[in-house]
Amino acid sequence: MAYLAVASYVYEDFFGLLPTTFSIFFAINALSSVFGPLIYIRVNSRVPAKATMWVLFIVAFAAGTAMLLIGHFSPVVFLATMIPFSIANSYIRPFSTNILLDQVQGDTGSASALLNFTHTLLGSIGMFIGSLPWGSYIKGIGITIVGFLILALAAWLYVLKSRWRYMNNAR
Repeated sequence: MAYLAVASYVYEDFFGLLPTTFSIFFAINALSSVFGPLIYIRVNSRVPAKATMWVLFIVAFAAGTAMLLIGHFSPVVFLATMIPFSIANSYIRPFSTNILLDQVQGDTGSASALLNFTHTLLGSIGMFIGSLPWGSYIKGIGITIVGFLILALAAWLYVLKSRWRYMNNAR
């Protein structure tokens, strides 16, 4: 969501692209987001959830780090650092929704509403963080990506540890 908030400033103000050219770059990134769910459909039944999560963490972290290091070189490089993150981000939505809704028995509508509310809330926070005066919005997007990934990784490790402890105590 930080990308949505500041992409026009990055492409038009920082890189000096015309609004029409910005629209093309933005559309390419938006189109790349279509591939996440398509990959999910093909991979979901063949790859364990834990392995999928680690791959998504690695791809997103590499994209965020690349954006911080080289995203300012050119609009093409910036787009190239954003596309892997966009694909990973669009993959995670059906993946996480599927996992979380499998945990709920009964009121899946409320669970789905909570998931969407949380996504919107975190996205809004990401928009705020990404648009802070970092010196460049590219840096802001990169920091937002890496920062939220660190939080997500901590949560994932907590879930894995809690689940492992629960499974060992159940025996």
